Amino acid sequence: MAKGAAEGVPGQAAGSADERVLVEAAQRDPAEFEALYELHFERVYAFVASRVRDRATAEDVTSEVFPQRAG
Repeated sequence: MAKGAAEGVPGQAAGSADERVLVEAAQRDPAEFEALYELHFERVYAFVASRVRDRATAEDVTSEVFPQRAG
């Protein structure tokens, strides 16, 4: 696993202008959150799973990070 993902350090996309555009769009319209979810889900889930070592707990915690997608 890459250092950034293992330590929770933001990756290259985190400060990009493209991501800022996605964040601003999601703030205006929650339906636009999908792009941010797709961009970050795997890294967040992998980070959480590496810490809790239990699939069900990792899924629960990740759903707390992305509450608009849960359920």
